[in-house]
Amino acid sequence: VSNSKWTEKLIKNKYGLPSEIIYPPVAGEFPVVPFSKRENGFVCIGRITPEKRIDVLLNILNEVRKRGYSIHLHIAGEFDDSRYSDILKKLCSKHKDWVFLEGKVNQEEKKELIVKNRFGINGCLWDSFGISVAEMVKGGCVVFTPNGGGQTEILGNSLLVYNSIEDA
Repeated sequence: VSNSKWTEKLIKNKYGLPSEIIYPPVAGEFPVVPFSKRENGFVCIGRITPEKRIDVLLNILNEVRKRGYSIHLHIAGEFDDSRYSDILKKLCSKHKDWVFLEGKVNQEEKKELIVKNRFGINGCLWDSFGISVAEMVKGGCVVFTPNGGGQTEILGNSLLVYNSIEDA
């Protein structure tokens, strides 16, 4: 069993085995909030680890802001005592007027954060599926993700997939 076409291809290439794709479900329902009633904000949800490249997302959205777009970012995930968490906290403090560290959130808080904002963004290059991307899409966000891994399959629109910081 594979959780995406990307994972299916890896299994086929590495082991020569076929597998059936079963996409993981997103649990629960999200309140319907019209796009026009949402904040002009981005949501980033997940583990606070280097492979999630949240520092890169800050650079991307900072460039968007420099082009005149009044956007903000909510980062939801548990910060620990790792070096990456420390670096990220310091980087975020430089942008505290538009970057909000939400920390660890429960399911209801996560749903509320998603439906309050228009956009989602993901930085992981090779996520096998990307459940947070699926949650943001199900919650009505327009989500941007790097061109790699299974998360691109969730979006269904190549305009939402980026190849570089400049492309994003």
